[in-house]
Amino acid sequence: MRITLLFILLSLTLYSCNQEKIKPGTEQNIPGIVKFSFEQDYSYPGTPDFIFEKITGDISPWWDHSFSDNPDSLFIQAWPGGGFYEYFDGPENGALHARVIYSDKGKILRMNGPFGLSGYALDMTVTYNFSKLGKDSAKLSLLVNGIGNIPTGIDTIIAKVWDHFLGKRFSEYIGGLSRFETTQ
Repeated sequence: MRITLLFILLSLTLYSCNQEKIKPGTEQNIPGIVKFSFEQDYSYPGTPDFIFEKITGDISPWWDHSFSDNPDSLFIQAWPGGGFYEYFDGPENGALHARVIYSDKGKILRMNGPFGLSGYALDMTVTYNFSKLGKDSAKLSLLVNGIGNIPTGIDTIIAKVWDHFLGKRFSEYIGGLSRFETTQ
């Protein structure tokens, strides 16, 4: 009885304190909250299905940002509920960069998470849209939407990092594959 009464009094006290801080129906100004969105387009040799396969699964040949200096593996499980994982030295040590929330092979891959910015309160949704661009090439359209408590200017850096991954690293990786591999 005393514990129940104590719990009720504590709950009412906490409730009344919170009600004084946040007034219903008023907009709260929270410094540091940044929302951003950007799009980038890339073209690669190969079919949309081929590009989808190479941009998922083991991405360690071209993804060069990681928490570990020498990660065991970096990979994207391209199915709903799958993850973008980095394992340091086995599955017990590592990071979940994002969760796959939509996957349609050769058409769309959508992931949600902080990616490499897990120390921030950041929610970022990254969408890859794949389409045919000619007889033997594909287009990848990247759409990134984010919101979080991040330092001003990080959103610009995020856009540059995605261009580094897809415009430089992945492009070089795909370009280095033989013509036979890309047309299958």
